[in-house]
Amino acid sequence: MGLEAKLTPRTCSYGFIKTYRFKDGGTKLELVHNTPCENIPGAFAEFKGRLLAGIGPILRVYDMGQKKLLRKHENKNLSAAIINIKTNSACGRIFASDISESVYVLKYKPEEN
Repeated sequence: MGLEAKLTPRTCSYGFIKTYRFKDGGTKLELVHNTPCENIPGAFAEFKGRLLAGIGPILRVYDMGQKKLLRKHENKNLSAAIINIKTNSACGRIFASDISESVYVLKYKPEEN
């Protein structure tokens, strides 16, 4: 694999987010994107038509591009690796839980993206 991932301390040289599309009436998968990222992706969720991803301690918003996922916004203020993401699109809330501390409640502000 070549990721050189270690669990203690949690490190890796790089990671990937692979995006697939259903084909042939849902019987096959087709690889669409293979987007590199700087850490191990630990959690994903859909939010307002975009992808929320926990990349180590970074919460990042991606949008679909033609060749790879496009970074739209990120929050680097979380203290540990994100392992779970839940969303409430109606009120713009994002709940991200990390591996050691707690649950973060974030408010999405469309004017700031």
